[in-house]
Formats: sequence, structure tokens, C-alpha cells
Amino acid sequence: MERMRGRDFPERSGVDRGAEEIERLYRDFRPLLIGTMIRKFEVPPADAETLLHDVFVAFLTVDIEVVDPRSWLVATACNAARAWRRSEARYNASSIVESEPVTEDHRAILDTLFLRDALTTLPERAREAVRLRFFEQLTYPEIAANLNISVKSAEKLVATNVARLRKAYVTAKS
Repeated sequence: MERMRGRDFPERSGVDRGAEEIERLYRDFRPLLIGTMIRKFEVPPADAETLLHDVFVAFLTVDIEVVDPRSWLVATACNAARAWRRSEARYNASSIVESEPVTEDHRAILDTLFLRDALTTLPERAREAVRLRFFEQLTYPEIAANLNISVKSAEKLVATNVARLRKAYVTAKS
């Protein structure tokens, strides 16, 4: 047992990598990770480089537990790029509010940006149900047919996720 912060933990099993191995992983996966962040998530190159360093710092802290470094690094780089996109969207939205007087048009745009960001947090099926109901204006029986579920399930899926979006909106407003 390993003792940390007054608690007992089982001995960690995994791979203990040396400095040379970490350098090799950085050299080998840097182009893949940077390219993924730039192409898939449209992160500017300078920010992608910073995110890559953050990913490797995180890798160093959990390295002994990582069995497949390629999968771990790609997944973590994608998560970091997603987080960067979300924070960038929030920053851009807040700078619009700070730089100009807020009008009803601005509020509508900010609400639209928030809704788009909030919709990405929903599971794919839920997002599709909400899209069909409010953007395609389909009825519940039509949504049920599209998603191969019962009408009752379609109603519940839409209602549950609209409530989730409302809660996120109220939380964001306060």
C-alpha cells in the first residue's frame, strides 16, 4: 500500500516511463495531436502548441496508470481542444457584450450562441429529438418514427432535454 495525504492506496500497476520515452512520445505524437487540434477543432497553431504542452503535463502526472499512451494522448488532446473551443466561444460572446450596448438583437444572438453550445452537451439522440421538434417543427409521432421509438418516449426525450437546456440557461444567466 502506498500512503498519500493520510489515505492508503494500492500499489499502482502500469508502465513507468523514463525521460527518453516521454521525449520519444512527444516527438512521435506531436504532429498527430497538433494536426488534429488544428484541423478538427480549428484551434490556431500557437494555441494548439500550448494545449499540447498542457496535455503532456497531464500525461506526466498520470503516466504510470496509462497503458496505451497513443489513445490517452489523442483523447486528452481532443478534450483539451473542445474545452478551448467552449472557452473561446464564451470569451467572444462576453466581449461582444462588453464592447457594445446590449440590444434585443444582441440578446437574441447571445441566446442563440448559448443554445448552440448547450445543445452540444446533450447526447446525440436527445439533440436530434430537440432539433426535430423545434427546428424542423415535427410532431411527436413524426419524431418517434424518425428515431424508431414510441411516441411517449419521444415526448419524454424532448421534455427532459428541454428542461436540461432551461436549467443550463438559468444557471448561465445568474
